[in-house]
Amino acid sequence: MSPPSLPAAGQLLHEARRLATQRLRAAGIATADIDARLLLQQATGLSHATLIAEEHSRGLSPQEAGRFDAMLRRRLRGEPVSRIAGRREFMGRDFII
Repeated sequence: MSPPSLPAAGQLLHEARRLATQRLRAAGIATADIDARLLLQQATGLSHATLIAEEHSRGLSPQEAGRFDAMLRRRLRGEPVSRIAGRREFMGRDFII
């Protein structure tokens, strides 16, 4: 069985997130669901609340799909989400990495 496809332009946000989660999980990444959400937020610039509100009606733009794809590939190679996103939260504060 081949792994799920990576994001494509026009793909609805919830579908892109679901496929990314499956791909990360298939690679043995224990935090696949949260990683997919955080990377999708980073790629689209959406807050968590906006992502939830729009995930069934909004598709990925070509630029967002490209960014999300590149981020997922980095995560699949084992790079931490915080390094991919360029920031890390600690004690309620965001720090630039």
